[in-house]
Amino acid sequence: MKKVTYSVSGCNELDLVIDQILDHVMQDYVKSWYGPLTNEPEFLQNVHFGLANLLSEVSKKFQAINWIPFLIDGVPNTVIDHLRIYRKTLERLHASRQSGHGHYKVFFDIEAEKEEHFCRESICTRSEDELNHLKRITEVILYATMPSDDFAVPAYRLLLRDVIVNGILLPAVNVLADPDFVNRTIINLCNESACTSPYFIHSLRMSRNAPELEAVLDSVVKFSDRLRGHDSGGEDDAMIKAQLSSLQFISKLCTNRIELLKNRPSPKPLPPSAAAAAEDQVPICDLSFDSVMNNDAAVANFLDFLTSLNEQSLFSLYLNCVCLAVFCLKSIRIFKT
Repeated sequence: MKKVTYSVSGCNELDLVIDQILDHVMQDYVKSWYGPLTNEPEFLQNVHFGLANLLSEVSKKFQAINWIPFLIDGVPNTVIDHLRIYRKTLERLHASRQSGHGHYKVFFDIEAEKEEHFCRESICTRSEDELNHLKRITEVILYATMPSDDFAVPAYRLLLRDVIVNGILLPAVNVLADPDFVNRTIINLCNESACTSPYFIHSLRMSRNAPELEAVLDSVVKFSDRLRGHDSGGEDDAMIKAQLSSLQFISKLCTNRIELLKNRPSPKPLPPSAAAAAEDQVPICDLSFDSVMNNDAAVANFLDFLTSLNEQSLFSLYLNCVCLAVFCLKSIRIFKT
């Protein structure tokens, strides 16, 4: 077994895997053009060691970062903003009866209206702009992690940049943006952590997409037929009948919802300007934490929600913190007087 003389992750087994990945990157993006020139191995060793050292420095930088605000606030807000823009895009397309590739333009137009200062259309739709954007990101990473002496050598820096962009970042982006990969990932996550029955039923009742409901209904019918084939008595007979009863309830729910959506009169299409104005005039209910705490009905429902999640202790913690704050303020006032 090959012995790795450097440490990237601090774990020898993981360092071996990283070393193999670097070998493949070197084989595809460096040895393919360097091999016909010369058999001198020193250059290849230096590039290999430079990549490993760069990964080691990046790993150290990542360990020093406080990821909690980013994962709790940054990522969810970015995903929520993206979903809001996507939903507005669907609504505007439905109102204007557009089809084809025009949805890209509508999506990025809405993003430009929301962000005001920038738009990601060129990066997401033009491969050349995407490549230049990844190069700029890599330049920043190299500046923050490479030794100053190595970064000062343009040929070495640009070689590492192109290898990282074309061998690591660009293939990773292409895989993550592949719809098949996204669908498989969602399916695997759903298999590991299935949606609970109350939330699933609630989503069916609130769904406005008839094709999705028809797909669920089709799956329910197929699974029901499979269960009826095993319904031959025995110890599992009661459990199978209970499952069939639940599936029958879901089937009836989907059927009623589909009929309701099909019988509902479709709204008249609005021009894009009128649709945009209507979106801006939609009243938004203020559900900030302070407004919830100042409303008795909202507090009761919020407490019921926490109780359903078995997290009512968080509400008690908040009340204790408020009491402590009030006590401290009173003590400070008494001390000042």
